[in-house]
Parts: sequence; C-alpha cells; structure tokens
Amino acid sequence: MPRDKIEYTIKSILEGVVKQAERDGIITNEEAELINKIQVSARELEERLVRILKEERPSKEELNRIIDREKLNLIRDATEHAKKDGVITQDEQEIIDRLIKEFEKVYLINK
Repeated sequence: MPRDKIEYTIKSILEGVVKQAERDGIITNEEAELINKIQVSARELEERLVRILKEERPSKEELNRIIDREKLNLIRDATEHAKKDGVITQDEQEIIDRLIKEFEKVYLINK
C-alpha cells in the first residue's frame, strides 16, 4: 500500500470525524481536544503502517491483523481521552462512533 493511499485513508477518517463534530453547528473545546487526539494518533498510525510496509513487507493477512490491532488501539485511546474528565458526552460518543464507522469504510484491504 503506497503512502498516498494511506494518506487518503487517514484524511478520510479525519474528515468524517470533523463532520460529525460539526453536525450540531458547534465544536466544543472537549470535542476539539478529542479530534486533536484522534488526529495525532491517526498520524502516528500512518507512520507506523508506512514503516511496517517498508521494513517488514507483511502479507495481506498479516497487514490486516496489524491494522485491526492498531485501529482498536486508536479507538481505545480516543475513548480514554474522552473519559479523562469522568464522563463521555453524547457528542464525544458520536465522534468515537463515527471514528469506528470511518475505519470500517476505509481499512478493508481485500479481506
């Protein structure tokens, strides 16, 4: 998977998350912080995938396992970040749900 394909995928995920946050017309500070956390984590994921593809040359099956693991880690990290104040707001949960849906759409590699 070339880097430009990964870039498109990460971009699509982030666009979906931002669109979800904008649905009610207001992006709160908590939502903005969550989006920023997701963006940083997604960029780190992109870097790891590029490195793995370059250095390890995994099979499709191995790559799918790696992506599944990394995807779950990113979702877990976003959820933990949303919980840092003790509660996940409905808007934050909707952002996390959208993150999950975006991953389901774009990270299917000829399974």
